Amino acid sequence: MLYLIALASFVVFIAAMLLFKFVFIKKINNREPKEGKKERKPIDFLLIRKIAALVVVVVFFVRYMSFKEMQLMDKLELDALSATIGKTLDFTIAGGGPYSYLWQNQLGNILIWFEIAAFLFICLEPFFDSKAVKFVSLYCATPLIICSAAGMPLMYTMMRGSLVVDMTFILFGIEMGGLLSLVLVNWLDNYKTKFYRPTIIKGIVIALIILIFSIPTYLPVSLFGYASPYLHVKELSQTHRLFIYFFILIPPLPLYFFLRGQSKAFIKYSLLAISTGVMIIFVAFTKYDAFFEPWRWPIHLCNTALFVLPICFIFKPKRLFYFTYFINVFGALFAILMPNTDLLENIFDPDIWRFWMNHAIAFWMPLLAVALKVYEKPKLRQYFYSTIWLAAYYVFALTLNVIFSAYQGTTFTFLGTVHTISDTNFFFLNTDFADEKNEIARDV
Repeated sequence: MLYLIALASFVVFIAAMLLFKFVFIKKINNREPKEGKKERKPIDFLLIRKIAALVVVVVFFVRYMSFKEMQLMDKLELDALSATIGKTLDFTIAGGGPYSYLWQNQLGNILIWFEIAAFLFICLEPFFDSKAVKFVSLYCATPLIICSAAGMPLMYTMMRGSLVVDMTFILFGIEMGGLLSLVLVNWLDNYKTKFYRPTIIKGIVIALIILIFSIPTYLPVSLFGYASPYLHVKELSQTHRLFIYFFILIPPLPLYFFLRGQSKAFIKYSLLAISTGVMIIFVAFTKYDAFFEPWRWPIHLCNTALFVLPICFIFKPKRLFYFTYFINVFGALFAILMPNTDLLENIFDPDIWRFWMNHAIAFWMPLLAVALKVYEKPKLRQYFYSTIWLAAYYVFALTLNVIFSAYQGTTFTFLGTVHTISDTNFFFLNTDFADEKNEIARDV
């Protein structure tokens, strides 16, 4: 059934794009301009590919935000799902999942990772005029999306626990068919394009980097299981320092020297793909129902940075970016030194990986954007505006804390769903976080 939906989606996307190319675009371009008006610029097929890519992006995010992957469920949710599918689920061991063979569970998670990376490679390509980007969308995305399409049942079962046909099941098939159609049309449009060694090397390197930053947070534990319980990412322990090195200090320098001197399109593509990849694996924890419950919104500074950065690379809102540059970087630095993760959490716990991927990007991505001249070096005026934004943001978070703390436990019905207001601690304003959980802060 899943393959049939993907095939139907593939045919519809291909037919629509070819119809626009050979009928509508040709007809529009052959029209004579009206007397006294300038001759119109002819419509290119690239515009149709952009529109198709945007449609696939919408389908992807609607599907992705519609349910919580079972690898990220808490114990109560897992117990309920286990009772439904008739199998005990344990994701703290290597290869944990609904299949009896561990390798099937691991392969399903790997294919989910491949599909996220392929989605980024395929859907971003039409918007960037770069041969290296085109190489990535052809030679790197094609094997990834073919593998993902072949393993669709494995992927969906790893996300939902079964192959029950529902709206997300249908959307997943439509999404996969759309991605395959975009790849095919890209090949038909660019099969004569020649790529030389420097472009090939550049494309492979950036594809590997984007792959790294789109790893689902549950993949490490799926492949290796939980690590020793004596390893803690807290209070500048050896493990904590290693996480700082590998997430914070090491990535930006090689990335800077690799991207320095490249075309603006390639630099912007690289930064957008990396930040969007991290945003995707972060929002796996926050699904659409959270939008109806403000007490669950990702209001913390470093969380909002993940949504702001892709917007900044797409639309270039300068004041929004410089707010991220001045405020989020400092906030991420403090969070890195004093992580608010639980001391008992395993280093391979998905929540740990979400925290470190989130704060790594919030810390060095704005600095990298300025260093690579995507944005100009900030001036005192930008700092002034950022301070005003921070004050407004602070008052907003404080207001939400007061309201939701006062009405904690209140239950109401909205759009047919029962909601229960929970306590909030945005900006850690409701607790003395530094004194309670951080030996470092107490010493300072």
